[in-house]
Amino acid sequence: MNNDNKLHHIQSEEKVAALELEHRDLDEVIKNLESQGNFDQLKLSRLKTKVDVERSDIGPQR
Repeated sequence: MNNDNKLHHIQSEEKVAALELEHRDLDEVIKNLESQGNFDQLKLSRLKTKVDVERSDIGPQR
């Protein structure tokens, strides 16, 4: 593997790690909103959509 490929691989791994962290954070926010009972349904829907998009971004790289 040449230096350019190694750099790309490292950058990809860093991006995946950041996405996974954000995904866990969003899951926690969603869980907390749902447990409150009186939450903004639109906000919750947007967060769930963001999680789905991130899940699809993480998937192909793993």
